[in-house]
Amino acid sequence: MLPHPGLTDDQRRAIERDYGMVDGAREVEVRLSMAFYFIKRHNLDLIDLPPERVQLRLENLAEVGLRVAAAKEETRRRVIPSGGGGPADGLSHAADPWDSSPA
Repeated sequence: MLPHPGLTDDQRRAIERDYGMVDGAREVEVRLSMAFYFIKRHNLDLIDLPPERVQLRLENLAEVGLRVAAAKEETRRRVIPSGGGGPADGLSHAADPWDSSPA
């Protein structure tokens, strides 16, 4: 995690102090299964908001998104038989929280 690049120097230093950052960054190790919740809790996926609203950014957000997508695909491969599956397969088909396309 890094301070939002739009913060003033004083704001950036305050964020670095509040989050215990070293050299302007804080490395946080999170299980992939919890990454979605961590990102949402800290609003790290809201990259277009001004720094007054989102004071942190995630340096590797795109990488995390790719890893989550790969894990989801692997789960589908293991759970849904190669014959297809679908709503009749008895699995829950909830909306994809990483899918930002309009519903």
